[in-house]
Amino acid sequence: MRHTATTDMSIDMVKGASTEVIGGDGCLVVQQGEFVPWDNPDNIISQQVEFWTSVVISVALIPLLFLLGVPGNCLSAIVFCKQGLADRINLCLFSLALADAAVITVLFLMYAEGAYRAFGGEAYFFITYFTGLTGFTLVSMFLSAVIASERCLCVVSPFKAKQVLSTCTMAVFIVIVSAVLLGGMLAIAGPKHTIACVFDPATNATNSIVFVT
Repeated sequence: MRHTATTDMSIDMVKGASTEVIGGDGCLVVQQGEFVPWDNPDNIISQQVEFWTSVVISVALIPLLFLLGVPGNCLSAIVFCKQGLADRINLCLFSLALADAAVITVLFLMYAEGAYRAFGGEAYFFITYFTGLTGFTLVSMFLSAVIASERCLCVVSPFKAKQVLSTCTMAVFIVIVSAVLLGGMLAIAGPKHTIACVFDPATNATNSIVFVT
């Protein structure tokens, strides 16, 4: 069911739940009518399994990826820069290394904040204001596609590859498309994430949640 809070933003609530808006704090009163998601008999994963899986990913896998990935991508960027960015493939690989380093950094910050929330903390800064930076993932995908197309063109027509697209044109193309992808995510994904206050009379608990409008 769809309900509207005092902020004039809508939120999709769990099936079978009834809600209403109360008081000046604008909390949504949630009363579960049928079952909460983790009590769904058709769900093979319990709440506890889901919780600890998220914890392992947030406090072990993502930090390890960050510690190995960011220095590795920065080192790759330095190597390609020293080789010279006048070559198109070096330019593409240099850009990809920077984009991947940004992706890993954003993921690390958001997962770290999520792990803090999982243990009872109140932190919604990165997920509210920096969600749009996940657009670096789209930039990384775009650059991977460009590199694959470049390699394919060099194999099919090695003598005409340099004549098709100059390094300067490739640089402009990368900057424009990357700006559109990242700017689109910053303009759309970021503002869509909103914090709301939810009160459950059954447990007499008030929690903050993040939802997409």
